[in-house]
Amino acid sequence: MPEVSVLIPTFNDEKYIGQAIQSVLDQTFQDFEILISDNNSTDNTYKIVHSFNDSRIKYYRNNQNVGYTRNVHKLIQLARCKYCVVLCADDYWEKQFLEKTLNLFKKNNNLACVFSNGIVKDELLQRFTYIDNCLSEVTSGEKFFIQHLTSEKTILAVPSNMVFKRELALKVNAFGNFQLIYSPDWEFRLKVSLNGDVGYIKDSLFVYRLHENNLTKKLSLYTRLLDGIACIESVLEYAQNKTYINDFKQLRKRAIKKYCQLYLFSLPVYKIYGMNLFELLLFAKKIIQIDKGVLLNFNVLKLVAIFLPKSILKILRIIKRALTHSRFLERYKYGKNS
Repeated sequence: MPEVSVLIPTFNDEKYIGQAIQSVLDQTFQDFEILISDNNSTDNTYKIVHSFNDSRIKYYRNNQNVGYTRNVHKLIQLARCKYCVVLCADDYWEKQFLEKTLNLFKKNNNLACVFSNGIVKDELLQRFTYIDNCLSEVTSGEKFFIQHLTSEKTILAVPSNMVFKRELALKVNAFGNFQLIYSPDWEFRLKVSLNGDVGYIKDSLFVYRLHENNLTKKLSLYTRLLDGIACIESVLEYAQNKTYINDFKQLRKRAIKKYCQLYLFSLPVYKIYGMNLFELLLFAKKIIQIDKGVLLNFNVLKLVAIFLPKSILKILRIIKRALTHSRFLERYKYGKNS
């Protein structure tokens, strides 16, 4: 039996999947199987996959599109190996990705997962961004959990750069929360980190591709916000029986505030990719309901001002003034409408 199951979920990825598969076949570590689950693609994905003549590749096709989360969950159930990694069909690896991640596993038996640094390739803006997560080679799972959930520094950990133990994935029901469509990998990463240490490779060993057909581009800003908050609630419920954290109420508040702030700082990106005014208003309203302090941050407002039209900026200033007014805050606190 091979040592690693490489799991590739795909849907209409004819433009990218060939490079993803080839990056696996080119690995310096060769003891793997490749399981591909096609979510009922309507393009040439089938032909491209079958152009590779390698017995380690196994292709499965769904009769209907079951969604990304269910598709990955299916692959984890089909996997046979001790270690697994989900390689999104539009990403790809450098040649030593598997070798270096597995070597770290062998150095530390208590590791639950290992992920590496990488490069973000933005095809719309035609630029590359090198990511450095600045973590230790080995971090305790609980420390990683809190840091990943609440730190102001974003950790680039996506499905394609994380190798994990299959037994732990089954234990935490990885990708089994089918209500999550945007953040099931985040939920899995946080849950699995509470079952062992987290390993980290400083080398840039994978490429995360941004393009117009990314799942994140197809979901509204509002949907992504709600999905992420649902993920936070799910992992905190799981963590109550796994950690020594006492104040979960405070942890929840910090986690949701950080999540909302990340979205505010991402507004320039959404402006570049195109953003609907109505969607932005829904988004701002939801953030206010969650944590009014987020929009009171002048630095955030100043940053937004650089990228947004004056009409939207004016709305945000009105919201800020209203929230700053003590009488408004009292009404908000007690849920009064007048």
